[in-house]
Amino acid sequence: MTTGISTTYEKDLISVEIKKLVLDKKQINMQHQFYIAFPDPTEHQNHLRGESASLLLGIDDRLKEYIRKMVWEENITSVPQMRVLVEVYMKTTLFQGQDIPAIINKRFWPSNVDIQNHIALAVKKQRNKEIDQEVVVDLLKEWKSERPEDNFHLRLKGDHLEPDNDNSDLELNHGDAQETEDDVRIGEAYTRKLYGTNSKFLYVHQTQWQRRLLELYGKEICLLDATYRTTRYSLPLYFLCVPTNVNYITVGTFVTETEDSASLMEGLQVIKEWNPEWSPKFFMCDYATEEINALENVFPGSFVYLCDFHREQSWERWLTAAHNGLHTEKTNVLSLLRPIARALNEDDFNSALSTLKSSSVWNEKEKLRKWFEKTWLSCPRRWVRAHRQERFNVSVNTNNGIERQNLSLKYEYLDKKKARSLSQLLSVLIRKFLPDSYVK
Repeated sequence: MTTGISTTYEKDLISVEIKKLVLDKKQINMQHQFYIAFPDPTEHQNHLRGESASLLLGIDDRLKEYIRKMVWEENITSVPQMRVLVEVYMKTTLFQGQDIPAIINKRFWPSNVDIQNHIALAVKKQRNKEIDQEVVVDLLKEWKSERPEDNFHLRLKGDHLEPDNDNSDLELNHGDAQETEDDVRIGEAYTRKLYGTNSKFLYVHQTQWQRRLLELYGKEICLLDATYRTTRYSLPLYFLCVPTNVNYITVGTFVTETEDSASLMEGLQVIKEWNPEWSPKFFMCDYATEEINALENVFPGSFVYLCDFHREQSWERWLTAAHNGLHTEKTNVLSLLRPIARALNEDDFNSALSTLKSSSVWNEKEKLRKWFEKTWLSCPRRWVRAHRQERFNVSVNTNNGIERQNLSLKYEYLDKKKARSLSQLLSVLIRKFLPDSYVK
């Protein structure tokens, strides 16, 4: 009996015959056959074939795991740095002594977009792991009892569903990934993609003495310092600082789950409600769009400047990065950029800018032109001295105390601790770092 038929009538006849054989308990000889039909190569239209089809492959699972490991264990969140590490891992481990896949094979040669997305996923999972909020709840009860004069605010995070597919098509944090040189942050786009509408963790704390110092020294200028970028903790830890007659001191602390503007605004708004008369003329922060937007939204009468130290640090890092192709020209380029930042009036600014644009390195290096015009010339009011008040210049140019404070937190208080949890971080701040900084 054969079944090489396809009409409904013929199938019904065969079905009746099989049932009859089963009822009569007669032997039925069966044979499984699989039919596969391949179209003629000439019929392929509008899609890649052969080796070129590897352009559409997702990243290899072993590379995903390696990226996660580098983020969790080595705190690597730079896309260019991760790209180098992935290539070395592939050549020395995955394909040691073998021919490596062609560079167009995206399974093993992921794009900057893929790398940045997987770094973001790893950071999110790391933060979920670090937020031991049940322990924090218990600690907060203890601290409130011990410190009734302190202000505490705590919102627990909601349940975040992990993406089913680690190749989720995540929108980039900012711009073209090919231009990414900074560490990956869970900013606006990633927050929408990874967290949706779920409530996110928020912790805010301010002592009585911090409220007093904020009222005394925080009327003209305050600093929002992203302290966590200098430590091995991935959770976004922010210090609100003021320049006293002695040094810079922290007058408020908050921890968010992500670095988007909305999360930062919530933390700042809580501190603002605790200090209703607080309305500084100026703020200073790193060059982070999320921080600038948050500050100027919560304090619409204030203006945010970029401090000289972080501007200089940003220039140094960008010019040193080998993938930008200007590390051999760093000294020359800095000698052209610094007079622009130090210009004391409009004429000096235009003269220094003209000198830069007439230089050979400016005309020969398109990447330099795009970076400086897009990132810096788009907002000269935030970093050129000609646009600052003379009194404000003194404060902006003497912020080394912030860096010393961060180094102290990193090396004296946190690096000696083995645990990597939110409860430990907050305990160190509450019981050691903040009391010690006040005494100093």
